[in-house]
Amino acid sequence: MVEGEQSAPSFTIFTAGDSSKQDIVTTAPDEWQEFSDLKVTFTLKRPTVVLAFYQVTMAALETIGYLSTRLVIDGEDVPHTRSITGNTIFWSPSNVWVGELKEGSHTLSVQYRVDQNGVSDTTNDWENRILKVLVFGHGLSP
Repeated sequence: MVEGEQSAPSFTIFTAGDSSKQDIVTTAPDEWQEFSDLKVTFTLKRPTVVLAFYQVTMAALETIGYLSTRLVIDGEDVPHTRSITGNTIFWSPSNVWVGELKEGSHTLSVQYRVDQNGVSDTTNDWENRILKVLVFGHGLSP
């Protein structure tokens, strides 16, 4: 490399969510459930650094309540990715995670808990559901 020259880092971006344009109705009771369209699966050929970001912006259907969310990797809760918006009718929790995943297949998904029903209608200009996953380097299997 020539002095002063920089190479751009290589990464692959996976996106899940908003493109479905389907309403998602969250349902109580207060138990962890998956957002059906916030899931990404990929296979790594070596240990690789991965970054995941999610956000869900939506409204309660009835009265004030809460929406709690978390990232799940390979079926395991990632505790420091939990987020909550509560005591309001408009919810917008989000979080980010960065870490290294080992070789093999991985699934990242977003789960929620609510104390009442809500609706995520991404045709509204203020609502969204998104999961972005960046896999750094050349660790993906073809």
